[in-house]
Amino acid sequence: MGSTLTVDNIVGATTAANVKFPSGTTVQAQSLPNSGRGGFVYTTSSSFAHVGANWDLTITPKFASSKILLLGNFVCIMNGGTNKYGYLTVYRSVGGSATDLGDISNSGLMAVEGEGRWTNMAIQYLDSPNTTSAITYKPYYRSSDGSNEFYIGWSSNSGMAHNLTFLTALEIAQ
Repeated sequence: MGSTLTVDNIVGATTAANVKFPSGTTVQAQSLPNSGRGGFVYTTSSSFAHVGANWDLTITPKFASSKILLLGNFVCIMNGGTNKYGYLTVYRSVGGSATDLGDISNSGLMAVEGEGRWTNMAIQYLDSPNTTSAITYKPYYRSSDGSNEFYIGWSSNSGMAHNLTFLTALEIAQ
């Protein structure tokens, strides 16, 4: 025989922080909307540049021990042909301090070769920020040579729907 438990609110014995979630439970999710980023952006800079504030995603973890799973996809194109690359990374910004989640070789988290075709750059990154302060994840991008254009986002010429460019953050209990 099954049982049903119906509640309106779960409160910890002394504070809400005492409520425990099983490890691996999704505590919350935040996602960029599929619209409102204004089409595409591009850079020719060979140094990482902020994609733009309307591409940033903020989440405030409930627990310092939580991990944040970043899932996303960026529709992009790198012009310039063989051996020309577009790089994308994500910075974690907490209280004015920013950390590049990409590798130290200045290649970021993802790269696409400049073949002049729209493609997808997928991101799957498990972050361990160890904070309950607001975290803003900020995409940054760069061109490999400083002259060829690296585009991110939808355009009417891309042949891809604009909702394929997204970023989602899931707080995962530990």
